[in-house]
Amino acid sequence: MDSTHDLRFNIETSTPFQSTGHEIEICGWVCGTSSMPTVRAFVSGQMVQVDSCLPRPDVMKAHPKLPFSEVSGFVARLEGNHGTHDFYLEVMRNHGWFRFYVGKVTFADQTLRVNFDSPTDDRVIAGEIQFSGWCFHSSTRIRHLQIRCNRKQFDCSYG
Repeated sequence: MDSTHDLRFNIETSTPFQSTGHEIEICGWVCGTSSMPTVRAFVSGQMVQVDSCLPRPDVMKAHPKLPFSEVSGFVARLEGNHGTHDFYLEVMRNHGWFRFYVGKVTFADQTLRVNFDSPTDDRVIAGEIQFSGWCFHSSTRIRHLQIRCNRKQFDCSYG
């Protein structure tokens, strides 16, 4: 039953795939395989995280005769550097991976850059400590800055 024409899929995230940062979620479903529809994804040749075999009662209702339609959902969390990258999705079929979707994804250059100038070493100092450094975001003005340490937040002066 696991022939190519039995495979059905749908990408539900609208195209073109463009992120305002360095990550984007691609959601959809794939079914008609001979085993649980395990999905994997690649961006520029690097494997990224995918949650697959997610419940999809709507797909089961629309395709009741296709195997594993009830657990056909997936969410791929694509990450990448600024620019347009190739990406593809694969599903396990007949003891091998089958590429069922090929596309492009664009990540914006909205990166927070930060550097600590002091302290300059890793010594543990009891009492108060002063940090100095710089930060900037490529497209957004920084209005508030905090340092988080041991589940506590410390407001910083910035300007």
